[in-house]
Amino acid sequence: KTWLAPNTLFAVIDAGGSTVDSTLYDCKSIEPKVVLEEACESECIQAGGVFVDRAAEVMFKQKLTGTKYGNKDCIIDMVTAFEGRTKRLFDGEAMNYAVDFGSTRDNDRANGVIKGRLSLTATEIGSAFEDVIKRIMDSCLNLLKGRKVKYIILVGGFGESAYLRKKLIELFEYQGAMVVTVEEQTKKAAAEGAVIWYIKQSVAARIARTTFGTNLIRRYDPQDREHRERRLLAYVDVDGSLRISDRFNVLIRKGTRMESDFAVQKQFYQISQTLQNLHDFGYTIYAHDGDEVPRWISDSKGKTLPQMRDLCDLKADMSGLRGSLQPRSGPLGPYYKAEYTVSTRLGGTKLQARLQWEENGTLREGPVTILPGNLV
Repeated sequence: KTWLAPNTLFAVIDAGGSTVDSTLYDCKSIEPKVVLEEACESECIQAGGVFVDRAAEVMFKQKLTGTKYGNKDCIIDMVTAFEGRTKRLFDGEAMNYAVDFGSTRDNDRANGVIKGRLSLTATEIGSAFEDVIKRIMDSCLNLLKGRKVKYIILVGGFGESAYLRKKLIELFEYQGAMVVTVEEQTKKAAAEGAVIWYIKQSVAARIARTTFGTNLIRRYDPQDREHRERRLLAYVDVDGSLRISDRFNVLIRKGTRMESDFAVQKQFYQISQTLQNLHDFGYTIYAHDGDEVPRWISDSKGKTLPQMRDLCDLKADMSGLRGSLQPRSGPLGPYYKAEYTVSTRLGGTKLQARLQWEENGTLREGPVTILPGNLV
């Protein structure tokens, strides 16, 4: 709390091995407890430390092609040594740096290999960082968009990179923002407290970074052009109606502000010719990463649309509903219809859901199991 005050804006940049996640927080209060809210949509880009390693590997191959150190095993050893030490310590200040990959018997002075160490210029190593650093800086600028931020808290494995820290300091110091890292002992408690405690425990509102939705099955409408385009995907349900699936049913739109107890309730039904088949409930929550909200999950040929992915599957035991169901008449014979509501909590740190139904006039509720899909 020593560095936090109401209306303080600060950003957390979590630079990991694969992705870099950046989130902007607004401190609403510090007494009687710290309350934080996400100020805008967070950023997530594929620009982690592994991409620097890959760029370094390309550089090593180009530099040593045609030499005895250009073989696969030597290159792997160089990348491992680079990732373990050189990448973290490189700051661009010295003229030359070394990648300690071999033994004292490894020498090729003409190509910069002396006693098992590959000598590289600051420009050569900097080239491995160039694309990643640019993407991270662009992402940070897009997150802040001119907002007055007091602190930039840098965490994560790639956050240990001296060069990344240097570039972020250069980018933000003229704006009056302080870049804080957990490696700096004088600021270690503040950084760790912000990341581990304040953020995880104190966030009262979040901003949806993607659009969530489910598969909506609708009655086929021959007057609807989009339905006609998907005619081959239509099917006859057990109640005799012609239906078509894969309509995107929005649960929450990207950019929506969600309180910690934010929940969405959606009504569903399931039909079957036998009660025995009405024992399990299940549906998929989809995430769409684009800015526009799609009307469908798949195209007219049934292929999943770009930027659409399975977030998770929800499963629940529906056997408790069967005792209150009565048979209905349909053109294909009798059938049963189970109607229920799924309440999905999206505002907390993890997804939660409950199944609700009415049984003989009494509201019943049961747990829903969440099976992760492509959680990002």
